[in-house]
Amino acid sequence: SNMTLGQMASVDVGDIQLDADEIDLNKKIIHLDRFESDNTMISYHQMRSQQEEKDSKDQISPVEEPVSFFLPWSVTLDELSLVNNGVQYHDFNQPVQKGSFDYNHFWIFGIAASANDLQAEGSNANLDLTRLSFEEKGGFGLQSVSAIIEVSEQEISLEKLLVNSNTSRLAMSAHAKFQSLATIQENYPTAQVSWDIYESFVSLKDVLFFAPHLIDSLPLRFPPSTGMLINTSASGQVDNLTISKLDVLSLDSTVLNIHGTIKGLPEMNLAVMNLTLDKFHTTRRDMSMILPDSLMPTSLELPVWVNVEGKFNGSINIPRINAIITSSSGMIEAGGQLNLNNGNRYEAVIKASKLNVGQILKQKEIGMIDFQTSV
Repeated sequence: SNMTLGQMASVDVGDIQLDADEIDLNKKIIHLDRFESDNTMISYHQMRSQQEEKDSKDQISPVEEPVSFFLPWSVTLDELSLVNNGVQYHDFNQPVQKGSFDYNHFWIFGIAASANDLQAEGSNANLDLTRLSFEEKGGFGLQSVSAIIEVSEQEISLEKLLVNSNTSRLAMSAHAKFQSLATIQENYPTAQVSWDIYESFVSLKDVLFFAPHLIDSLPLRFPPSTGMLINTSASGQVDNLTISKLDVLSLDSTVLNIHGTIKGLPEMNLAVMNLTLDKFHTTRRDMSMILPDSLMPTSLELPVWVNVEGKFNGSINIPRINAIITSSSGMIEAGGQLNLNNGNRYEAVIKASKLNVGQILKQKEIGMIDFQTSV
């Protein structure tokens, strides 16, 4: 510990077993047969001191150095075993944040892991992770993680990733090819990527645990058990991406199916999208669950079901949109173009067929109407 700087670190060592095959520090070689750690606890506490306050005022911003992924050692580990370990970190200069992951005050306990064939040398690394689990004091629990990971100078491969938390499940594989690890920060838009996410369920509870303010700006209410069943696959360059499918199922019976292309990432404002909305389907029951009373006046009646199909072409600021909306209350076809870069100009054609306005407005004497208008 360093009390002058208010730093306190401790390691409570449990049962450690290390079986080495070869260790040669001069040759930068560490080859291990097995490493096992049971009941070990690592903690770090940051207290604020007068010396630290002075140092923080006099501190000169460090010059950013290029990130290096090259390891000038040869490191191998045939077998890793961790049982009931823990890590604790507290920065007492920062307030405690409750109800979500607190990056300044966390305590991860019950860490258990098993892995085989860990190898790292130069820019190459690979790992067969067969199990990882832990609990966090804020309430998040990771039941299991497994994956096969391979990294080389020009490629990263993630195979058979399976993540199970207390309320979510993620199954995916992903690959990336690029010029080199040394230049990936500058050249990642031209990297070739692909991913498949299949039969995965992401709970809103887990998402908000790590990003508690993510949906604060949405005027919606979500049940605590809200989540999304996701199947998606994509491939191509980062700046020329093809989304083969994005299928989402949420709430009781809300469905979203999309495919298409996106060009120009990561500059989202300049990206050009050619997306097809194959299906968006929801129901009155689902809408009633998430729409607050302020958005649902008693004078209106939502359709029993709504189905939307359409296309989106262009950028976020200058899109051309065509949509067909069918529902239990009739059909609406709409097409038009927006220009948010030029005074929010727009033009559109809207056509309604057998639209049951009387039912929507709860005024049966009005009945159904047909109309077409241009704006």
